[in-house]
Amino acid sequence: MPKGNGIYSNDRDVGAPKDGSILAAEETRENSRSVPGAFHIPGPRQEAGPQAGLRFAPAEGGQSREQRNFDNEADIVVEGATVHHDDVVHAMIRDENCAAYIYGRKFNLFILILPCLAVIGACIAIPFVILDRARRWNQDNSHSRSESRCEEIRKVVSSVSTSESLDDTSSSQNRALEWLCFHDESELPSNEQQEITQRYILAVLYYSLGGSDWTVDCDFLSAAHVCDWFDIAKDDKNTVMGVTDCNEDLKVTTIVIHWNNMHGTLPDEVQFLTSLENFGLVGGPLHGTIPEGIGNLVNLKNINFMENRLSGTVPESLSKLINLEYVTFSINENLTGDLDFLCPLENMINMSADCGGADLKVTCSCCDSCCAATEHECCVVKSLPWADIGYCFPTLPPALQDVDNPFSD
Repeated sequence: MPKGNGIYSNDRDVGAPKDGSILAAEETRENSRSVPGAFHIPGPRQEAGPQAGLRFAPAEGGQSREQRNFDNEADIVVEGATVHHDDVVHAMIRDENCAAYIYGRKFNLFILILPCLAVIGACIAIPFVILDRARRWNQDNSHSRSESRCEEIRKVVSSVSTSESLDDTSSSQNRALEWLCFHDESELPSNEQQEITQRYILAVLYYSLGGSDWTVDCDFLSAAHVCDWFDIAKDDKNTVMGVTDCNEDLKVTTIVIHWNNMHGTLPDEVQFLTSLENFGLVGGPLHGTIPEGIGNLVNLKNINFMENRLSGTVPESLSKLINLEYVTFSINENLTGDLDFLCPLENMINMSADCGGADLKVTCSCCDSCCAATEHECCVVKSLPWADIGYCFPTLPPALQDVDNPFSD
């Protein structure tokens, strides 16, 4: 069969059927569209005539086996093939197997699409990869700077805490150091030694006294300067609690916390708040002993540890505190010993301890008020001879029945 203006597909001729049967070419476009992967070629426009159809018939007596007659409505339908007919050249079609034919060559569409998708995916992913690496680099660099800063801070606070306490992950000292290094929003430079030391000591106090359970947090561990670590108590008197005063050098001079759900022990580090003048922790209940180092607070004037569960003896180092004016250790039923070493202090105005009641805990010949820890009652005994103090509790002697008792309920 000649191929000049003929029809061929994949190097096989499309002509008369081998069995010689007659094929009708009178199918409409609508029918041809239903063939999957079909390509439609309209026949050349001609005037309608007696030979308006296309027939294929077996050869008879030398007659040509092919007769082509195209009318204005006839289509040639070729399934999955590249077609050459008159002005139609190099067509591109798609078959049911997702293949594309370009210039007579067959390509799988997935092979064509996948590289494009890969390029698009790379274009999307690369910026994210770059940003992620930049973020990781910044984190690593920031962490490295934080570690370096933390080492400098540790050197500063090592002057007030032991290495053992700083390394103990369960200690208040370790928690305070970690907060100062990684969570303190003030981000003080490591060369601000005075402020770093104060912040660290107060952070240790906060963790030692169960600060997370306080009714009023007193603004401890905030980004503010430590002189602003205070708040108003939720009581009728609007009592100010926390760091209630500092001197002109911004050193802490007063710490007062009353009835604030405190619990824990007094840390040794408070001895390094050397400008402290007033120190009151009332109604903890705090337990443990009074640190010996409190005797180093040479500017201390007022100390009040009333209504706690302190134990042991009052350290004699307090005898060095020549500026003491008011001392209150009353209602600490496990606090014992002799307080007469405080009697020679010339500036003392008032001293109170558990030196009364049937079960005396403390000996104090110069106390102005004596209390019975178990009864939670106190009486003024300044005008009484020492021999009569034991009779203040549980019953007051007749001479003291009308004595004003500022401590009783």
